[in-house]
Amino acid sequence: LRKGTAERQTPEMGGPLVHESWVSPIVGVCCMSGGAFVLLQRSRIGRLQVEAPVESTNLLEAADYANLAKLMDHFLQGVKSFVKGWLQRTFLHVALMTLAIFACMGPTQVGWRYSIFFALAFLWGALTSTALGRVNMDFATSASGPTVATSAKGLGQGFTTAIRGGAAVGFIPHVLGLANLYLCFLVLGLVIEDRRQSMQILVAYGLGCSWVALLSRVGGGIFTQAVDIGADLVGKLRDNIADDDPKNPSVIADLVGDNVGCVLGMGSDLLASVLESTCVALVISSNIPMLAGNWVSSMYPLLVSVGGIMASILVSCFATERAQQNNRSDLEDIEVVLKNQVSLSAYLATIIQLAVAIVCMPWNFEIQFLNGDKLQVQNWHCFIAVAMGIWTSRAVAAVAEHYTSQANHPVKDVAEACDTGAAHTVLSGLALGYKSNVFPTVAIALCVYVGYNMCGLLGISLSALGILCTVSIPMSNMGYDAISASAGGLSALAKMDRTTQNRIRDLDALGNTAACVTKAFAHCSAALVSIALYGAFLVRIFEGSKSHGIAVNILDPRTLFGLLLGAVLPYWLSAMTMKGVGAATLATVKEVQNQIRYIEIANKDIPNYCKCVTVATSSSLSAMLAPCIAVLLAPILCGTLLGREALAGLLPGAIVVALQLGLSGSNTGGAWNNAKRYIEAGNLGAKRAKGSKEHSAAVVSDKIGDPMKNAYGPATISAVKFIAMISFVLAPILDRGLVFDQLLYAWANRDS
Repeated sequence: LRKGTAERQTPEMGGPLVHESWVSPIVGVCCMSGGAFVLLQRSRIGRLQVEAPVESTNLLEAADYANLAKLMDHFLQGVKSFVKGWLQRTFLHVALMTLAIFACMGPTQVGWRYSIFFALAFLWGALTSTALGRVNMDFATSASGPTVATSAKGLGQGFTTAIRGGAAVGFIPHVLGLANLYLCFLVLGLVIEDRRQSMQILVAYGLGCSWVALLSRVGGGIFTQAVDIGADLVGKLRDNIADDDPKNPSVIADLVGDNVGCVLGMGSDLLASVLESTCVALVISSNIPMLAGNWVSSMYPLLVSVGGIMASILVSCFATERAQQNNRSDLEDIEVVLKNQVSLSAYLATIIQLAVAIVCMPWNFEIQFLNGDKLQVQNWHCFIAVAMGIWTSRAVAAVAEHYTSQANHPVKDVAEACDTGAAHTVLSGLALGYKSNVFPTVAIALCVYVGYNMCGLLGISLSALGILCTVSIPMSNMGYDAISASAGGLSALAKMDRTTQNRIRDLDALGNTAACVTKAFAHCSAALVSIALYGAFLVRIFEGSKSHGIAVNILDPRTLFGLLLGAVLPYWLSAMTMKGVGAATLATVKEVQNQIRYIEIANKDIPNYCKCVTVATSSSLSAMLAPCIAVLLAPILCGTLLGREALAGLLPGAIVVALQLGLSGSNTGGAWNNAKRYIEAGNLGAKRAKGSKEHSAAVVSDKIGDPMKNAYGPATISAVKFIAMISFVLAPILDRGLVFDQLLYAWANRDS
């Protein structure tokens, strides 16, 4: 896309129907509405008390609630211990990256003046993502105890509490990201006159969020699996202490881990995806003269998010309020509520996005490519690109639900395979995961094809925004999963009555399926965002080149080298992540064994839960350093040593492979987990329930699947997204490095 003179467009000239002065109030009202909705849900949760009903006269029941309140205090203290360690490490890594970016960008054509703004924008984005993680952890964990208390009254009451807590967690990333991004752009506009330059600097804001998301994904995934496996190993090593016994020092750390993976990691990752797709769309639109000439058109990517947030608020209000009014007591009815949230948000968002495209975009505008070709675009073309993203996400969610829900035959087939042992179960789960990749990959390819033909690279970025415009709904379901999982652990530790535990177990089973759907959604959105970033990266490095267009030759040795290197990079990152899980698990198990010995000697009943959390946090965050450094250095070294041709091959290779690894790992792990729950519920018969050989086979496969869906699967796709983002940001520095060629030339002419 070439630079052009910004020409002001009015409605009479075919410009947007909305006046420029309306943009700020629209964004402000949307953000305030989202914030008010979050505070409303949070206040409703806060009014609930973790105590026995007043009318209860059962002393045993009162003791259970008192025990629950104590465990809830230990749980919240454990969360504080993790957050403290995570914040210390995150602030250190953010400070080092900020200084590095300032030092690297200053000597280039960007200049020292703009490098200051670039570093400050990066810092702002990183702090935004960090604040999000802190707030989300507080919201999710504080809802676990009330969920247990309300589940004792009925399944519907427990579901209402959990889904409201999930809604509070789910809307913060989108609302906070949109508000801070718009505020950052307004501040840059006060100090930088060139809007195109301010758009380029704004990308650093998304890079800051992406860096913290990578740290949260990798470190949080390692922590989640280390404490989960550690708690299980204690039961194997010490037969008298089960993984859900309060005397087990790692039980609280295990509950904290449920929230770290689902809330901290996923929230930061989806926030980064939203901001990255918005930033790249803003940069592309700033290079189209007829869009850059009008404030409304140039802010259209932000207004797409505004429409998605409003649709999500309406759908979430409908779901939570109707669930409370109907007081649903049937598990199938509750599952319908979760499904309807996703479907209704897609329908409503499609209608709203049609209106946004008509009133905010010019009737006709022209896109000129680097090779001189021109594409005539109408405003409804933009709507088609956004709608393709919306319905691609819906299709991916439907596929993930089909392959991971207990109600469907794939999970039932995996459960039946447990009859012949763990080997058959593992093979069935792997086959299920590989098969589940086919339709989502085809859907993403179709989405990219249609988006590009509608609006060029702008269409791909708009399709990514379409997937993410209703991101609050799947994130709410992810929050619901974390809350119900923590509530299930607390109810088991507090020895609540069997009816209450069964109700929460049913809610947790639905949450597991919802989490698999959200993970598939996150993988596909990250892949589409990475493709949009890759296209913008190619435009940036080939702009002004003699080729008069984008020319990536797959037969070029440098490009082929980069392609193969990119394809193996996700496997390397997965290996380092899994190795980190092993190291952190070993440190956790050693701490647990030391505490058990001390408890036996000192004759104590309550272990030091916080110390176990601190040890697991420290070891996990130390183990994340190697994968994160590899992700950071891979594009820099590739571009510096081999030039832009190699980097142009590395990115697509990494994107394609990471998508397959992430999707198959998430669906396989989810299917194995639900197959185990299916057996435990007695669906194969009483003789083949918990404690049988079928259950043992399901447990083995579930332990294999946990790292796949919680550790390396999410980490690899998040890492590739960061690689695409940093390649786009540092393109002016990386595209001229041909150190390897210079070394070869010097070696060939060494005699002369």
